[in-house]
Amino acid sequence: MKRPMNDSNGSALQGAQIVLIEHPRNPTAQAGLAQLIAHGARVAIAIDSTKTANAPLAEHPRLDIIDVADTRDWRLVAAALKRLNDKPDAILSFSHHFCVVAARIAAELGTRGFDASALELTADKRKVRDALAGSASALRYRTISPDEDLAWAVGQIDLPAVVKPTTDTSSTNVTLVANLDEFDRAIAQIRGTRRNRKGFAQSGTVLVEQYANGPEFSVETTTWGGVTTVYGVTIKTPLAAHPFIEQADSFPCGDRAVVAALEAAATDVIASLLGFSGPAHLEMRLTKSGPKLIEINARQPGGFLPALVRWTTGHDIFLDSVCGLIDIEAPISEPIARAATWWQIYPPRAGRMVRCHVPNSVRHAAGVMRADLTVSLGDIVQIPRDNHGRIGDLLVCANAANASLKLARGLDQEITIDIADVSYAR
Repeated sequence: MKRPMNDSNGSALQGAQIVLIEHPRNPTAQAGLAQLIAHGARVAIAIDSTKTANAPLAEHPRLDIIDVADTRDWRLVAAALKRLNDKPDAILSFSHHFCVVAARIAAELGTRGFDASALELTADKRKVRDALAGSASALRYRTISPDEDLAWAVGQIDLPAVVKPTTDTSSTNVTLVANLDEFDRAIAQIRGTRRNRKGFAQSGTVLVEQYANGPEFSVETTTWGGVTTVYGVTIKTPLAAHPFIEQADSFPCGDRAVVAALEAAATDVIASLLGFSGPAHLEMRLTKSGPKLIEINARQPGGFLPALVRWTTGHDIFLDSVCGLIDIEAPISEPIARAATWWQIYPPRAGRMVRCHVPNSVRHAAGVMRADLTVSLGDIVQIPRDNHGRIGDLLVCANAANASLKLARGLDQEITIDIADVSYAR
């Protein structure tokens, strides 16, 4: 049984020493940090200050910054943390890319953290598919090594197929290929990527898998002691110009049959991953032959999805993760809505931004929680190739997921984005 969340001072995490690896750059991570401090925790963040000089963290008496030359090197970070006056109660990360780093450090320091071997498995799409061999959720696949002859490999592939790197995220270099020319270009792009956007080395190994035709969802879960709890199912609306980039995420799905099928499949997937615990974000497609796993991310969902979960369920996934690690009950807030949508704004084409404006009629519309653009006049934008290509966010609440999606879609039409060809822009 978990210890009650409140002590005599009324704070859930009063006095707990929590270490986070890497800077909480996005608003969701910053909100998670604020929640930890608000509930009484002392927080130390290990960062490489040369990469975060333009994003200072607000000072707080219970927040310490530990500068490390390279946060990708878990040994360097562990050595720095050993100099802390107090041994941390838990070590983890906001960032998908640093979850394994945090787990290795926790093991080295003999403190609480997630299982490094389980996280390493989930970070490699090939290893996940190997672990799911024979599962109803598994897709047919094969891998192509960096030096493998493509002429031979092509004969083993059924087109159309999905080509992707085995260890990257956010739809980076994920391509649906329909012919051999597209296949060759997709392979070349992955083989030519030496490091991902966080600077971690990429092997050049390519995963080629069966295309799962059907609507896409994600299942948000947490697992402790072998028991998986589902927060809910997210409905994903793809960008019209790219089948693997999300235009919108709407939570929670209200179709009971769909939810039951996806929850069962997600629970089975997690049960196949020995030693797994903590939060997970499972991306799945519902095909004619049932749910199929696209990938599993062993952390809270990215972007603003945790906010959708918090607004509609009262659960803060990151706070739940910290409390689960140190074995106390997590605080639950009062939900403020029945459903919510995160609408991601992308440039309609490449060029120079000549007008970009969110009118007050959108900012102050009923149900709007956030509406902003991250571009300015004169900025050069590109056709989006992955989920990092977005230029703004619109978050809305409503009484049902379909209603929140409809509201977001309509409000998006009122946002001004004008782009001129770079060659003619003045």
